[in-house]
Amino acid sequence: YTLHTLFPYTTLFRSLLRLAVKARSWGLFEGVEDRMRREQVLGDVHTVGIHLLKDDERGAHVETIWAKFERGFVRLDEDPANDGTRWTGLWNTMLWILAKRGSTEDAMRMYLAMRVGKQVDLRTLAPRSEAGPEPTTSYWTPPPSPDLATYTMLIQAFAHRGDLNKALRIMRDQFTKSPPYHHEIGRASCRERVYGEC
Repeated sequence: YTLHTLFPYTTLFRSLLRLAVKARSWGLFEGVEDRMRREQVLGDVHTVGIHLLKDDERGAHVETIWAKFERGFVRLDEDPANDGTRWTGLWNTMLWILAKRGSTEDAMRMYLAMRVGKQVDLRTLAPRSEAGPEPTTSYWTPPPSPDLATYTMLIQAFAHRGDLNKALRIMRDQFTKSPPYHHEIGRASCRERVYGEC
């Protein structure tokens, strides 16, 4: 199959996966995935994001969802067919899940890394569980820049949780769009941990 001939199938399967998540129809979800395997339709960045949303709907631990985000991002990022896209939508999905779940410090750490745009080790952005071990994998990448969806999702998620200060902060950032000061990054996470700098 060429990409052109697979495109309608990929779009159709992606729509069915989204429908299954919204309807919480996990049997349908598995059936669509099975059909994708039989038709040899490979998942793309959008299907990785849909998997994250499915896991969120099913109540998976945020660390489990993050591990799937990281594996999916690395696999897609290292694909020879990658045209250099930084997968903003995938990052936005992970941000939405973190903020909606109340992991506001983790969401802000990820968001600030996106605003700064420097190379970052994904391991330093992973959600921090008080009982969980420190992540051991390391993958350096420049994060994508925030887009309108990034700002909108974060504002909605923080407003939904009643965190007006963070919602207003994101709204202010959207209109200024200047990189955050280094002391702001330090508040979300130690600069050395995020950027490997002293």
